Amino acid sequence: MVHHSAYSDFLKDIRKIGVVHINEKIKDPTAEMQDLYRHLSEVDKAAKKLKMQEPEEIELLPKLSSGKEIFNRLKEIEKEFENNFHTVMQLEKEQKQLYPWGDFDWDIVKKLKQEGIITKFFICPVKKFLPEWEENFYIKVIGDYEGYKHFVKFDKDGKDKNSENGINGPEELPGADEILLPDISLSRIAVEISSVNAKIEALKDELNHIAFYGQDLIHSYQLEIQKQIAEQDAVLQTSDTVEGKVKFLEGWVPETKKSPLDEYLEVNKILYSFDKPEDEDKVPVLLQNNKFARLYELIGSLYDLPNHKEIDLVPFFAPFYMMFFGFCLGDAGYGLFIVLAATIAKRKMESLKSIFSLA
Repeated sequence: MVHHSAYSDFLKDIRKIGVVHINEKIKDPTAEMQDLYRHLSEVDKAAKKLKMQEPEEIELLPKLSSGKEIFNRLKEIEKEFENNFHTVMQLEKEQKQLYPWGDFDWDIVKKLKQEGIITKFFICPVKKFLPEWEENFYIKVIGDYEGYKHFVKFDKDGKDKNSENGINGPEELPGADEILLPDISLSRIAVEISSVNAKIEALKDELNHIAFYGQDLIHSYQLEIQKQIAEQDAVLQTSDTVEGKVKFLEGWVPETKKSPLDEYLEVNKILYSFDKPEDEDKVPVLLQNNKFARLYELIGSLYDLPNHKEIDLVPFFAPFYMMFFGFCLGDAGYGLFIVLAATIAKRKMESLKSIFSLA
């Protein structure tokens, strides 16, 4: 039981001691805690992506000083990657549209328009293109591509009042479709694609640079967020008594860690009591194994952890799995050796070939 004015410092102190597992009475987190959980999930994903990079120090690039800065920069890099990839895809799409027409200069098209000549781009199936079109209209064939004939048609700007339909008199190109092309040249597209790809490579280099120095920083940032969640959860699990003047907190402490907490509570004159857990209590599990047995705790975690009244089976897993896999590998090794020896012996001792074949 702690006075409300000292409760914040109390939580910080017991966190430094690091021995208390707070008893959870309220399962639903607050809205602020939910935001922290979501943020932690995003940071975890960023940390995993960072581990997938190829760490490389690049002296020309600066180093960020905190995990939060690294996380924010990683989010910016992700957005820049996405924008650049979309830009490249759009440029490649325009490149594919322009490819059959060749690398022409749009300034010439604009100058023709200023002189009263409109340039139109048409395509039609090769079989439907009629030779008389070239006689009846101002048409320049560009070429054939993927079964379509590509050609350009030049018209006056429609200011001739004597013309029917306003443009060079009646026009009919059955089977042909006018298309609109991107207002850019193939050579310019190639330059822009190269420029964007260079930006993408620079971002990859920056990611590798961050992976070189920033993994520990972003891990520290993960721990910081977890600490904030733990602090807010501690406040959430706290009960108020005496009209909110006194804070009441319940938690679990390992017996091996009880002494430093006792000392802290006595020195700070905090009212407390210790009780042994009941059989039905859900007590947090702290495994205590030697260096050898700890190697096999991962196997034990595949099963239900023992409660405070049960035996930890990890020390039994250790010798069993060591001997089991040892026997398996040993038998496989002996078998491989016998097969190789018998194969060699069959070639050298023809008279005993049938016997060695039994191996």
